[in-house]
Amino acid sequence: DDLQVGPHAVTVTNPGPTGGSETVGGAFTVRQQAPLLTSLTDPNGRRKETLSLFLNGNFFLPSPTVSFGPDIAVSVSAVNSTSIGVTLSITAAATLGPRDVSVTNSDGQSVTAVNVFTVQKAVPDLVSLSVTQGNQGATLDVDLNGTDFDCAAAPGTNPGASFGLDVTVNSVSCLGSTSDIATVLRANITIGTDDLQVGPHAVTVTNPGP
Repeated sequence: DDLQVGPHAVTVTNPGPTGGSETVGGAFTVRQQAPLLTSLTDPNGRRKETLSLFLNGNFFLPSPTVSFGPDIAVSVSAVNSTSIGVTLSITAAATLGPRDVSVTNSDGQSVTAVNVFTVQKAVPDLVSLSVTQGNQGATLDVDLNGTDFDCAAAPGTNPGASFGLDVTVNSVSCLGSTSDIATVLRANITIGTDDLQVGPHAVTVTNPGP
């Protein structure tokens, strides 16, 4: 019964008609149930990403403390008894893989959900190309410069590259690798002869895996 949450008086009464009694006001406090965390509206986030999501559950109190572990800054927004809105800022150094998520109510009670959030690698960031134009029918190498090109997802697996319609990507190789990322991809491409495709093309890099 939520109406009974808070301080309670404690009374001791001796037996018999002349026993008398003594009451101490507020000697015992009934707390609300400990928080319960059941789900997250988004169970994944990437390095270098800022995202907003909700924690669902029950018995949340105003001004809770929420933790997603090291290298993830958490800003708490809207809170009610069944949900907590948070904005996460995940650093580039955040350890990849599953994370525990904990909620601590203002009364000190807490709950930890194990492995309910996963940190994934950052999305690739394409900054520039070593070659920005090519003739129809030509085959050439183009270096794609940037960061977070995932060349360590699996042995022999490199990021994919697309140069749009009528441009065939023959191969993609990783250069400038540091740890689990590369800063340069070398794409070998062949440009087709469809006159409808003459002009600017968008270039897209896609990392493998989730």
